[in-house]
Amino acid sequence: MVTVGIPLYKAEATIARALRSVQEQTFNDLEILIINDCTPDSSLEVIERFADDRIRIIHHQKNKGEAGARNTLMDNARGKYLAYLDSDDVWYPTKLEAQLRNLLSTDDIRIASTCHYHIEMLDSGAITTRFFRSMPAARSRDVFRKERRFRLPERLVRCSLNEMVRSVAAVNVLGRH
Repeated sequence: MVTVGIPLYKAEATIARALRSVQEQTFNDLEILIINDCTPDSSLEVIERFADDRIRIIHHQKNKGEAGARNTLMDNARGKYLAYLDSDDVWYPTKLEAQLRNLLSTDDIRIASTCHYHIEMLDSGAITTRFFRSMPAARSRDVFRKERRFRLPERLVRCSLNEMVRSVAAVNVLGRH
């Protein structure tokens, strides 16, 4: 099983699209773990409209920021693998299937990565797009030696590696709250 972890804070405009992209995955042995980081908007009401018993919500008593929400995700994931999804991101339908196939190709690979597009709407209404290449499938010892910073939402991580990822996440994730 794969745990899809989603930190939730001020996401009422984007969380439905993110959740639909998880529900449309070709690989569907998963749980959707949402960490409510004390969101002040109606994000939870949007989630309640999804009739999906794979969704589990954990509520923080106080806002812990993005790194704190990711730590809660790691502590509560039930899956053998953990995939991170920001509440304003979407996945292609075959993302998890392709990453899992890559990850399972050998026991030595600990993190599978994908390419991603960064799409941003500017205040002027213009849209900018940047393409980022993926990091090759990685052995855990190589990731932390060569790549000191990486974006978690493109990664599928073996849960046994989460303790090392936690230390990287705490250093690299900047709260946007």
